[in-house]
Amino acid sequence: MTADTYSVKSQRASRQNGNTLADEANATAPTDRTAGWPAALSLVVLGLLVVLGIWSKQPPAPVPSSAAPEVFSAERAMKHLPEIASVPHPIGSQANAQTRAYVVKTLESLGWETQTQVELGMSQEDGAVGFISNVVARLRGTGDGKAVMLVAHYDSVPTGPGAADDGAAVAALLETARALKTLPRLRNDVIVLLTDGEEAGLLGAEAFVARHPWVPDVAAVLNFEYRGNSGPSIMFETSPGHGRLIDAFASTPLPVGTSLMYEIYRVMPNQTDMSVFKRVGIPGLNFAAISNASTYHSELDRVEDVDGRSVQHQGETMLALSRRLGEVEFGTQGAPDQVYFDLPGLGLLHYPVSLAWGPAGLACVLWIAALSVGMRKGQVRVGRMAVGLVALPCTALLLALAGTLGLLLIRSFHPEYRGLVELYNHLWYWGALLALTLAWFLGIYGWLQRRFNTMELSLGAALVWLVLVLLGTARFPGASYALAWPLAGVLAAWLVVLVGAGRISGLQRVMVLTVGAIPAALVFAPLVHTLLVALTTPMAGAAMIAVVFLLALLWPLLAAVPRRGLVIRAAVVIGVAMMAGGEFSSGVSAERPRPVNVFYVQDGGSNTAQWLSSDVVLGDWQRHFFDAGAVRRSIPEWFGEASRRYWTSAAPDVGLPAPDMKTLSDRTEGGTRTVELQLRSRREARDFKLQVVGARVTQAMIQGRPVPPATADDWSLAAHNLPPEGLTIQLVVTAGRPFTVHLFDVTPGLPMADGMPRDATHMAHRAESSNTTQSLTTQRFQ
Repeated sequence: MTADTYSVKSQRASRQNGNTLADEANATAPTDRTAGWPAALSLVVLGLLVVLGIWSKQPPAPVPSSAAPEVFSAERAMKHLPEIASVPHPIGSQANAQTRAYVVKTLESLGWETQTQVELGMSQEDGAVGFISNVVARLRGTGDGKAVMLVAHYDSVPTGPGAADDGAAVAALLETARALKTLPRLRNDVIVLLTDGEEAGLLGAEAFVARHPWVPDVAAVLNFEYRGNSGPSIMFETSPGHGRLIDAFASTPLPVGTSLMYEIYRVMPNQTDMSVFKRVGIPGLNFAAISNASTYHSELDRVEDVDGRSVQHQGETMLALSRRLGEVEFGTQGAPDQVYFDLPGLGLLHYPVSLAWGPAGLACVLWIAALSVGMRKGQVRVGRMAVGLVALPCTALLLALAGTLGLLLIRSFHPEYRGLVELYNHLWYWGALLALTLAWFLGIYGWLQRRFNTMELSLGAALVWLVLVLLGTARFPGASYALAWPLAGVLAAWLVVLVGAGRISGLQRVMVLTVGAIPAALVFAPLVHTLLVALTTPMAGAAMIAVVFLLALLWPLLAAVPRRGLVIRAAVVIGVAMMAGGEFSSGVSAERPRPVNVFYVQDGGSNTAQWLSSDVVLGDWQRHFFDAGAVRRSIPEWFGEASRRYWTSAAPDVGLPAPDMKTLSDRTEGGTRTVELQLRSRREARDFKLQVVGARVTQAMIQGRPVPPATADDWSLAAHNLPPEGLTIQLVVTAGRPFTVHLFDVTPGLPMADGMPRDATHMAHRAESSNTTQSLTTQRFQ
C-alpha cells in the first residue's frame, strides 16, 4: 500500500475524530486552537533557558582584598595592574624593562625562586627573531621535581598598554603565586613563566622550550590570555591525550569550555604561547577571556576598563588547577581525549571520545524510527521529505550570505569600523541580524509549509543534522555533542508525537515537543552567542548558519505559533529599528576613537621620504599628512612584488641616518650563493625589517641557528630588540639570479608629530607598521 493511501486513510480518520485535515497532515505541529498560544509560550520558556545557558557562564564577582590569604582576590590582583600595564610596553622598550623589574621584585618578595632568561627567540611560524627576557620562577614541591607551569606574557603591542592582553593575566598569576605560597607545599613544583615577545611572534615561549634547563621538568602547562577585556575565562584549547587535564578542569569552581571549540581551534591558524608547548609535546590547557574585543591591541586596552569579574574567574581557575595538578602523579596524567561541555547547574559534563558514537547512534536510530512511523501513518512521503533535506542548507547559506553582504555594505559606509576587531556598537547589529534572520526563516518555511507538511520538512532538516552528526563524530568527535544531543532530544519528542497522533491533544504535543527541545536550548543555542563573540561582527553572518539550523529543528513548535505573519512583521520592524540604532550610534568620539594607520619611511638611497597608510579610506586627521595629490598604489620598489596598496604622499626629509648593511662575505659554490651581512642601526633603533626580493632564500642563519621558515620567495624577517652592535645574518640563496635586500630600521612614533597631534577621536591602528618611523637602506647583488 502506498504512502498516498495512508494519507487518505489518515484524512478520513481525522474527519471522524472531529479534527481538521491540516491537524492530521501536520501531526507534529500542534495546530488546534488549544495549542497555538501554548506553543508560543513554550518558545518563550525555551528562550529563557537559552538566556540561562548564556548567563550561567558569567564570571563571578571580584573577591575583596580582605579575603583569607589562601583565597584568590581579584581586588588584590588588580592592584598590580597600574604597575604592569599603564603604558605600552612592547619587547625591547624601557617600559617593558620596568614591567619586568616589577614582576621580578614581586615574585622574589613572595619567596619564589626567580630568574630572568635572556635569550634569542626565533619564531617557527612568523619569520621573526628577537632578544627576549623571560621571567621564570619556581615553587618547589615535596615530590620528584615534576612541575605544572603557569604561563602569561608580560609584553604588549606597541599600540596599546595591554592591560587585559596580557596584563590582567600577569596580575592574576602574581596573586595566584601569593596564594600558593600561603598553602602547604604541594607534591609537584609550580613554575611561573612570564614570556617576553609573545606579541612579536611567540619569541619568549620559543626561547624557553629551546634553551631553558627546566623544560624537561614541565609536565603540564596552563596558559592564560585575553582577546578583549571582559567575559568568562574560556578554556578554548587543549592538547591530545587530555583526559586527566579535563578531569582537573571539571573540578574548578566555574568551568567554561567545550570540546567543540577545541576541534575548531586546532584547524585554525591562530597562535598563542600554548602552540609552542604543544609542538614540543608538553600537554596543557589554554584559557582566554574574549568579550568586548573592540579594545584588543589598541589604546583602549586600559587598566580602568578591565573587568574585575574576568580576573576573578581566571584567577580562581588558575589557583584551583594549580592545587589539583600540584597533587597528581604526572607519570600517569595521560588519558584518552574527552568530549566535554558545560551546562547550567551541572558544571562540566565529559566522557571519552570513544563514547561519542553513543549519542550519534541514538540519533540515527530515532530518526529511522520517526521516519518509519511517519511513513506508516501517512505523515511522510520520502520524495517530499527531500524538500526539507534541501531547504535547510539552502536557507542557511542564503541567510548567512545575505547577512554577510549586508554587514559588508554597512562597513563600506563606515570607514571608522575598519581596523576594529569588534565594533563598539556591535549589539545593535547582532540584534538586527538575529531578528531579520528569524523573519526570513519564518517567511521561507511558512511558504514551504503551505505545500509540504511539518513532518516532511522537519525530518528532511533532521537528516541534514544527522549527516553532520555522523561526519562530525568520525572526523571531529569533540564537536559531535553539539549536534547529537539536541537532535536526539528533538527526534525522541517527534517519535512520541507521531506514535500518539490522533490520541494526544495539541497541548500535550506542545509539552512533549518542548521537553524534547530542552537539549537544543541548553546545549546548542548558547553556542550561537559564543560564535558571535568569537567570530565578531564582521563575520557574524556565518553564525546565522547555526541560527537557521536551530530554527529548523524547532520548526514543529514555530509552525504552531498563531499569527505567524504578525511575528514576521514584528521581527522585521525590530531588525530595521536595531539596524537604525547601529547607524545612529556609529560615530566616533573620544570613547570610541577611529583607528588610523600612518607611518613614515625615509629612503637613504634616494634621499626621499613618504607618508604611507594602509587604510582604504583616509580620515580627517590623516589629511595633515596626505595632500590632495595622494595616490593609493603598491610599492614594489620597497616591499617587493607582493606589496599591498598604500596611500602615499611626499614627506619632508627629517635627516634620518640610513641603517648600515655591510657585506662581510659573498661566495658561490655550485648552485648556491651565501651572503653574510652585518646589520646595524645608526639611530639606536631596536627593531629591523629585512626583505630579500628576486631570489629564493633556502636558508638563513643567525648566531649559527637556522631561522624558520627556511625557504621562501621574497623572504622577509622581523627582528626585535637588537643590541646596539646590531646583528649578523647569513643568507643562502639560489645562485645565478640578481636580488635586492631592503633593510628598514623601525622606531615608534612619527616625526613632526608634535605639530600634527592626533585628536582624541583617533587612535593608532593595530597594524604592525602603524605609528612608526622607518629608515631604509637598499643593497643590490648582481
